[in-house]
Amino acid sequence: MAKRDNRKQQLVISVVIVFLMVMGFAGFMSNTTNSQKYNGKRIYKGDNFWYMKTNQGYIKFNYFPEQLEGINMSNDIKNTLLNSRVVYFTYDPDDMNKENIAEIEFDFNNIFTKNFGIYFVNGMTKQNEYNLSVITCENSTTVPVVYIKTGNETTIKNNNGCIILEGHEGRDFILLRDRLVYGLFGVIK
Repeated sequence: MAKRDNRKQQLVISVVIVFLMVMGFAGFMSNTTNSQKYNGKRIYKGDNFWYMKTNQGYIKFNYFPEQLEGINMSNDIKNTLLNSRVVYFTYDPDDMNKENIAEIEFDFNNIFTKNFGIYFVNGMTKQNEYNLSVITCENSTTVPVVYIKTGNETTIKNNNGCIILEGHEGRDFILLRDRLVYGLFGVIK
């Protein structure tokens, strides 16, 4: 009998813990004091990051959309990417910011595939130790290319189907990642 009461007590405690965890997360995500609306989309603040709910879950951002308004992105970039079933991604394997770019590549791959059903093909601009395909802007004749590189400004440009994201230092690539993703979801017009 004592064994049965002990199991019942453990079950009740387990259910209470699960309930509290679920309600705590739901409360965090629905608490309007921890969120702001931007262009009709609710963006949640938590853990020093911003989160946006999509049909596939939550996407984490480093910046609130308003902080990225200075980075222009034309509507044709959004249309070029979202109207494709495949997107090539490339960067120079010798780029001084290759670690930052590789992180963004990983994020883009997940976001494009999971949220938009777009197949992502990774490559590099020249022969490389990873045996990835050589992909340059010249490949953008039939499939869009996203080319991320180090440069003197922080910009997103479309050069005949080659979407060029150019940043000067590590932080710039995070800005570009957030700006492009907000743009694809229509948060920033």
